[in-house]
Amino acid sequence: LSGCTLAELHFRQKHGVTVVGIRRNGENITTITPSQQIMAGDCLIVVGFADRVKELKMQEPL
Repeated sequence: LSGCTLAELHFRQKHGVTVVGIRRNGENITTITPSQQIMAGDCLIVVGFADRVKELKMQEPL
């Protein structure tokens, strides 16, 4: 995931959740766009149905 944008990852389509924020180096990024790049160590803040969030947590090392 590192170095890719949310658009490149087709994140919403693939996982069925929406990224609403990113926690990076102790800072919260809350203005999220499809061009937002994911960096190593990022903590993604997502919203979606509980089953999809749980599924994502089990699939990806986020």
